[in-house]
Amino acid sequence: MAINGRTNASDSIYDMPTQVMLGQLPMMIAPQQNNGLIIGFATGITVGSMLQSPIESVTCVELEPTTVDASEFFNHVNNRPLDDPRTKLIIDDARTFLRVMPNRYDIIVSEPSHPWVPGVANLFTQEFFELGRSRLSEQGIFVQWVQIYQLSTESLRSVLATYHKVFPHVLMFRVGGSSNGKDLLLVGSNQALSIDRLPQRGGDERMMKEQARVNFRGQDDLRSWFVCDESRLGPAVAGAVINTDDNMHIETTVPREAFRPLMQTNAQWVESLAK
Repeated sequence: MAINGRTNASDSIYDMPTQVMLGQLPMMIAPQQNNGLIIGFATGITVGSMLQSPIESVTCVELEPTTVDASEFFNHVNNRPLDDPRTKLIIDDARTFLRVMPNRYDIIVSEPSHPWVPGVANLFTQEFFELGRSRLSEQGIFVQWVQIYQLSTESLRSVLATYHKVFPHVLMFRVGGSSNGKDLLLVGSNQALSIDRLPQRGGDERMMKEQARVNFRGQDDLRSWFVCDESRLGPAVAGAVINTDDNMHIETTVPREAFRPLMQTNAQWVESLAK
C-alpha cells in the first residue's frame, strides 16, 4: 500500500512481523488491556492483530479514508477487523482526536509513516508524545514504531531521546531479534516496566495463533527481541536534539539523510545497547 507515492505497508515477509507484533506486543506487556487506540489503519493488519486477544475494544484513528477501501486488498492477512464489533474506526487527524476526546486507554499504538515525511512528522514530536501520555490510563503503555533505515544515528538518537523525555520508563525491542531487523518497537509508560516481570499471557489461543503466523514464539522470542530499558537508553541518547513542534528537527534534517546507506551504522549502535 502506497500513500502519497511512498510504500507504507505490505503483506511481505519483511513487513508482516512488524505489523502483526505492533498489535500483539502490547497485549503481552500492558498491565491492563481493556481498551486500545491505534493511530493509523492502512492495511488493517495491526488493528486485526490486536483483536486476536481478550481486549474489549479497539479504536483506530486514520487520516486518509481511501486506505479503508484499499484495506480490502489485505483481507487475506488482516483478520478483517472492520467485521469485528469491538472495532471503532474514526476518520480524523490523530492529534485533533487526542486533543478533543477525553477518553483514556490502556494501550496506545502509534504506527504512522516515517518520521520525516511532511504531514506525519508531527507524530514524532515531544508535544505529540505528551498528548498521547495524557490519554493513557494510570498503568497505560504507549507503543511506537521507529525504523533504523533512511536516517542517521544522530537522527535516530533524536527520535529516541524525544520519546524517552516524555516516557520515563521504556522497553525497546528490535523486530526479528536484538541483532537483526530493520524496525524498533518502543514501549513507554509512566510506571516502571521490566522484561523480568511481564504478565504471563502465553495461554491465549488467539494470541498464540496470531504470533505463530509470523514465527514468533511467545516469551522466548520476546526476550530475544529485547534490546534495553531506560537504564541503558537514557545515557545512550543523552545530549541528542529533542524533536519539537517548534524546531521540527527530524522533518527538516532527515530528508538529506534518507538515501544514504546508514542502516548498518544504526544497527551496530542498537546492538551495542543490547550487550
